[in-house]
Amino acid sequence: MNKEPSSFLKKAFAIRSNKLSNFRNRDRIGGQDQDDLYRVKVRSTSQIDVTLSKLKQNANLEFYAPKRKLKTVRKNIGGSDFSQLKRRDIRKNLRRLARSKRSGKKSEQISLVVEPGTYYVRVTSKSRKETRYKLTLTAAAPALPPTVIPRPTTTPPDNPSTTTPPHQTSNNFNRTWIIQIGDIKDDQVYNLAVEKRGDQ
Repeated sequence: MNKEPSSFLKKAFAIRSNKLSNFRNRDRIGGQDQDDLYRVKVRSTSQIDVTLSKLKQNANLEFYAPKRKLKTVRKNIGGSDFSQLKRRDIRKNLRRLARSKRSGKKSEQISLVVEPGTYYVRVTSKSRKETRYKLTLTAAAPALPPTVIPRPTTTPPDNPSTTTPPHQTSNNFNRTWIIQIGDIKDDQVYNLAVEKRGDQ
């Protein structure tokens, strides 16, 4: 396992699973070193939050998922410096899920929900001068959306004093009749309950 980020996908810094709840790393980017790559493996659906801060020069943040089997991706493009790869080769092997590209020294931030699998974080800078940076990454179970309970809609009664609104049940029953339809000797006998409401 590499102890520092690399510009080669095959040698990307692997973030340990026990560090995903609050991973932090400080390094340098820019000048002759245009790319730092980190590998992230999540075992369940997770919300990923990545922040790139403490910049003295411009740098950007990208998040990728393999399009093919990881072994194939590493074989195809893992042995080349990422900045030297052709765009079509990157597109054939990786899908960019998110990017943060702000100007100047502004911090970069990415937030997304991903399925179980392996992903890559790319810190990149084309600045001629090096800059220190701080990378923070957290992975956690995605927050559940709030449960929205719809408000009941009822039609106003014609006469509120004597009529019970729809979807509401009155507890004032005076009489209940059971009407029998059919003869007792018939194979089927239907009982119809008619409930009388109010003071009638």
